[in-house]
Amino acid sequence: MKSPAISRIRYGVAGMLFVTVAINYLDRGNLAVAATALARDLRLDPIHLAWIFSGFGWAYAFFQIPGGWLVDRVRPRVLFALVCGFWSLATLVQGFAGAFLALLGLRLLVGLFEAPSFPICNKLATAWFPEAERAGAIGFYTSGQFIGLGLLTPLLVLAQSHFGWRSVFMITGGIGLAWSAFWYVRYRDPDECTRLSDGEREHIRTGHGWANAPVTAAGPAGFSFADLRFVLSQRKLWGIYLGQFALNAVPWFFLTWFPTYLVQFRHFDLAQTGFSSALPYLAAVAGVLAGGVCSDLLVRRGVSTSFARKAPIIAGMLLSTSVVGANFVTEPRWVVFFFTFAFFCNGFASITWILVSLLAPKRLIGLTGGVFNFFGNLASALVPLAIGVIVKYGGFAPALAFIAAVALGGVLSYLLLVGKVERISSSVVIVLMGVAGSGKTTVGRRLAEELGWSFHDADELHPPGNVSKMAAGVPLDDNDRAPWLAAIRSGIDGALARDEAAVFTCSALREAYRKAIMADRGRVRLVHLQGSPALIRERMRQRQGHFMKEGMIRSQFETLEPPSDAIVIEVSSPPDEVVRRIRARLGV
Repeated sequence: MKSPAISRIRYGVAGMLFVTVAINYLDRGNLAVAATALARDLRLDPIHLAWIFSGFGWAYAFFQIPGGWLVDRVRPRVLFALVCGFWSLATLVQGFAGAFLALLGLRLLVGLFEAPSFPICNKLATAWFPEAERAGAIGFYTSGQFIGLGLLTPLLVLAQSHFGWRSVFMITGGIGLAWSAFWYVRYRDPDECTRLSDGEREHIRTGHGWANAPVTAAGPAGFSFADLRFVLSQRKLWGIYLGQFALNAVPWFFLTWFPTYLVQFRHFDLAQTGFSSALPYLAAVAGVLAGGVCSDLLVRRGVSTSFARKAPIIAGMLLSTSVVGANFVTEPRWVVFFFTFAFFCNGFASITWILVSLLAPKRLIGLTGGVFNFFGNLASALVPLAIGVIVKYGGFAPALAFIAAVALGGVLSYLLLVGKVERISSSVVIVLMGVAGSGKTTVGRRLAEELGWSFHDADELHPPGNVSKMAAGVPLDDNDRAPWLAAIRSGIDGALARDEAAVFTCSALREAYRKAIMADRGRVRLVHLQGSPALIRERMRQRQGHFMKEGMIRSQFETLEPPSDAIVIEVSSPPDEVVRRIRARLGV
């Protein structure tokens, strides 16, 4: 379906994401512009300056997981307007800071409120753009991080030379406050965009990933430590986590120490520093765009997804180790060349977010993106701090060698850990089995509610004839149960195919029945809710208006075949306690 309306709107969304990222990085990199003058006025040594540089990174990294969780719950229109407004206000107030602790605290606030920004961008790219075009879209808006810095750094240097370092923060903070208001007024999700027809909206929902990456507030999934453990236990995901840390090492040198390097180590004057600082950023823009276009071109030509998505990342990170070449030249033009080339290559590799959308479980894209960004942005905390220590005791030459070594480690991470690019399934189905009166429906509903999973009462899948027989106290035979067991198996298979975590309840306790409903054993967990005949009889008597005949109760226990491969939970305790025991035994 080729729709001019969809094309116009989604390209408009890409443009808004571009500006968003540009402002985001401008508020990260403004400190680097002001650092030399700021350190002189506030009498900060390299270690204190390193802590201020890294302050943003600590808060930003450690709030990635909560930020990713928020992205799965709050509409981007509201969430981004709020976080952008707050981080921009903290940026502006930095212009009034007069001490080390004040600056450190404000940088922590900027990092905290910027934490959900890239998970939001990835969510919207997944929603609006089909997979074959997504890397190009991600590459386009990611380039905003460097264009904003490349074009505005000379202007910020000029403003500082005329109005002092405090003006750098006031200007950048004011820009962000204005953009947060514009975003709230202008942006709409596909399901609320009035410029789209119902057919166009449905096309985006089903074809562009909206159905697989919901960003609406309806029906949010609860946070689960089991989900967090899952995304921290996958080898492929660890490959991109470590790779993202390595990828971020190069830009965080530029976002923090690069102007100081030019002024103090290479003795550039202020005007020369502004121009020289801008060139690597502009080269990185070209690299980001080239990496996205190259990757999408390979996909369209039929190259495997693994090669098309990983090759630009690996090649770019490998070539970015050329940053160490600046240690072996003295002429300013060659110094700038090595930094410019290294940053171009780093930008070429920066389509890494595409792997989050391709590898992450469908229902955990936001959480996986948060963890991915957490590990990646540990670089924003650790790299500036490490460089500060290295510079104080060894100078800038070993600092550049350190950055190159980290980038090389990222190459090895993608080569050895990621492997074939294919989506990881996280779906788990818990089947609670027990005789009538064991409380399986009550316990199952509460368990599903606590986990934020779907709930399915399999006993409701009995055909009408079975229901009539049970009401009359007539035991069911295997022929009666055959269509019921097939319906249960279909429901479980469907949940697994949708990558849906679910709780099923049923009374299929014979071994033959269990075999009939079991799908992937590694993804289906059996729980037997066990109660004595006396307890079951008493519970059945307490059911208002319902009491199972003694023959039916006796029949259930006579045919009971407790599974040896199931977790057995005694049901004599209250339902909440039973749920707690199930979660403890299953680790969910």
